[in-house]
Amino acid sequence: MTARKLYAEGYSVGSLRDRAVRRAAWDGITTAGKGLLITFAALARGEKRLGLPALGGLFARTVIPA
Repeated sequence: MTARKLYAEGYSVGSLRDRAVRRAAWDGITTAGKGLLITFAALARGEKRLGLPALGGLFARTVIPA
């Protein structure tokens, strides 16, 4: 699977939103929340496996500490 396809199908905000909308895909809020945290962390530092560049800025840990 390509990095872009992996990101688009599993970690993009749109994909996470679509899964949250489908109640059949719910296994609790933790999955959607964890997916979003993974995505934001990847955008902060960059993630080759997902084809994401390091953006920092809004996604930097210093902006909104965990």
